[in-house]
Amino acid sequence: SLAVGAARMGTWEMEPSTGTLHADFKALALFGVKRGQIDHWNQWLEHIHIDDRDRIKHEFAEFLQEAQTTGRATRGTEYRVVWP
Repeated sequence: SLAVGAARMGTWEMEPSTGTLHADFKALALFGVKRGQIDHWNQWLEHIHIDDRDRIKHEFAEFLQEAQTTGRATRGTEYRVVWP
């Protein structure tokens, strides 16, 4: 969307049953990687700053619970990225 592009944000989606991650070009660029270098939740998590990981894991668990309960959930959060 225009707002995501203007804010220099990227978007990604994850398939909970497999951990498969689909990120757009901007999200990958923010992580300093190319397509195919991060395609699983665990790989993505390795690029999150160590001091932010537990919080992100907790927020994501809450997000999944909400999605399973209501059938829909959207979230936004901030975290630091560690480049390769």
